[in-house]
Amino acid sequence: MIKLRRIILIGFLVLITFQVLPIALVSGDTKHYYREYDVFLEDFMELIYNFPEYMNYEVIGKTVKDNNIILFAIGDPKNPKVLFDGAMHGEETLGSEILYLYAKWLLTSNDPLANQIITNTYTLLIPALNVDNYNHLRTNENHVDLNRNFVTKWERAGSSDPESWYYHGLAPASEPETQVLLSVFERFQPVFYLNLHFPGGTYYMGSRYGNSTRYEFLIEKIETLANEQGVDPYQYRGEFGSSGFAISDAANLGITSFLVELHDEILPLSEIEEKVFPRFLTIACGLSQTIEPEVITDFSADVREFPYEIPQLPDTIPEFPTTRMFLLIVMTSIFTLFFVWKLRKANFSKAQ
Repeated sequence: MIKLRRIILIGFLVLITFQVLPIALVSGDTKHYYREYDVFLEDFMELIYNFPEYMNYEVIGKTVKDNNIILFAIGDPKNPKVLFDGAMHGEETLGSEILYLYAKWLLTSNDPLANQIITNTYTLLIPALNVDNYNHLRTNENHVDLNRNFVTKWERAGSSDPESWYYHGLAPASEPETQVLLSVFERFQPVFYLNLHFPGGTYYMGSRYGNSTRYEFLIEKIETLANEQGVDPYQYRGEFGSSGFAISDAANLGITSFLVELHDEILPLSEIEEKVFPRFLTIACGLSQTIEPEVITDFSADVREFPYEIPQLPDTIPEFPTTRMFLLIVMTSIFTLFFVWKLRKANFSKAQ
């Protein structure tokens, strides 16, 4: 009987070690490094309450779980537009916190550069695209990596395996969050677009589908501003033809676009204003400063229509890893109950 119990116990530990535990570890569910979404939004709404003449917001669409995707706008809508977004990957919420700091800086710092941006630019902020899994998972609720779900070379993007954390979805632009951002590109036609990520490094890059001459001009502008501010600038890694990326679709629409990896490690919330925000600010201000009448004409010249339509989706939905994980947990629970029952039965027999 003792030998049987040992065999059962070893089998249980093996199941936990090789099946359930690895899935939990790679699930992408992070510790809550930054504020939860509702708390975070309250601070944005407070800025609107305090500065209603400069700032407003609107719901631009819905997520898989029917949560609102919110866009905040600062400045005059008649001005040229610069678009920023964060938390395209739900656990990458450093970008969201940075966008709040940027909005706060624009409205409260009274910095001459901030005042210039408010006067000349319409700043558009989407703090979180992946609202459903904000602060929790890389993927959206359909287990799709949103930054592999955009249309440009979608078939080569990420993975076609629904169990991969880089799964590109059932079809190009299959996800409601992707479609929302595409509609923002089409509706607002921003001059510049910044897509924020972390913790993949400390660099930024452009899109191969953009204008290389423009990139050269902008990089020089950003580096000059960084030197003036005494800030170590992000490394620019050039233009890439990234398949399924948001910046690729934006660039194909004539929007000069950048992906920014904000930092290579997870910092406490109290440290990001000092260690990350100044470097981000050189890029944001460098682009926004470029929006002058004599320059903007060149940058707006080749805004194009969408060269595609969002396709109809198939009726069948593949099984996602969350289903497999659920089944494994159920099996483990049954196995545990069986083990406990056998143990109690053995103890009861011994007592008699």
